[in-house]
Amino acid sequence: MIKRVLQAAALLVLVGTSAAIAQVTDVASMAGQVQGQLGAIGTFAGVLSFLLGFVFGIMGLLKLRAHQNNPNDPSNTPTKAFALIFVGVALIGIPTIMGVGVGSLFGTGADTTDLTGTNTFTEIN
Repeated sequence: MIKRVLQAAALLVLVGTSAAIAQVTDVASMAGQVQGQLGAIGTFAGVLSFLLGFVFGIMGLLKLRAHQNNPNDPSNTPTKAFALIFVGVALIGIPTIMGVGVGSLFGTGADTTDLTGTNTFTEIN
């Protein structure tokens, strides 16, 4: 059963990539397509870190509430809750830190990846 599912998935991947492979005619067009995708990967990483930050923050708040309801449970310590909240805050701050880092290293006139379409990379609208 699992073998058939894996074979079907492999077939779908091969069929899906055949059209994309046919579009590339030389190395220059392939490099251009890769360069275009790198910006999208950076945007996806920023949005993903922002969303994961919210998830970790909510998990930390739920751990604090669980500790309040049952303080004798060793899996619900305030230390774990505050660690989850700290990780969430750090993940939410990654897009801003990346924007400041790029501005510090390359100056304000540098072409940067952004999340807002304004080449600032400092906030998510």
